[in-house]
Amino acid sequence: MQVHARRIGSIALFLGVALLSAGRHVSAQANPFVGVWELDRFKSIYEPVNTAPEKQMMTIAAETAGQITATTKTWRNAVATETRYTAGLDGKDYPTTAARATVAFKQVSANTLERTAKLFDEVAETATWTVSADGKMLTIKREGVDGAGNAYSSTAYFNKVG
Repeated sequence: MQVHARRIGSIALFLGVALLSAGRHVSAQANPFVGVWELDRFKSIYEPVNTAPEKQMMTIAAETAGQITATTKTWRNAVATETRYTAGLDGKDYPTTAARATVAFKQVSANTLERTAKLFDEVAETATWTVSADGKMLTIKREGVDGAGNAYSSTAYFNKVG
C-alpha cells in the first residue's frame, strides 16, 4: 500500500508540475508580442534617414499576466547597444537600463500597445506597437525628440524569427 501511495503521490506531483508548465507556455503563447523580432530595415522608414539602425533585434518575454520584459539590441556604426526593461501594461513608469529613462505601456487591444518613453522625467518618445493578425510582424510607429532636441519619427517593421 505504501509503495502504491508513493507512486500516486509522485504521479500527482509530476502532473502538477506539467500542468503548471503547460499553463505558463499557454499564457506566453497567448501574448502575441512574445518572441524574438528582427528589424526589416529595408521596409522600415526613418525620418531623418540617418536615425535608422544598421540592425536591431528585440526579444519580448511575458513575465506574468500584464507584464513584459523587452531586451533590444541595436547596432549603429558597427557598435551594439542594449536596453532592457520589465514593465507592466498599466500605464505606470518603469525603469530601463538606460540612464534616467523610463517606459510606460498601456494595452489598447490584444494586438496593440501604446508606449511612452521618458528621459529625465520628460516625455521623449511615444510609440504604438501592433502585431499583425497572423502574429508574424510587429510594427512600431514612433515619434520623439532626441537628446539634442531634434525631432524624429519612424515606422519600423519587425519580422518574428523566434
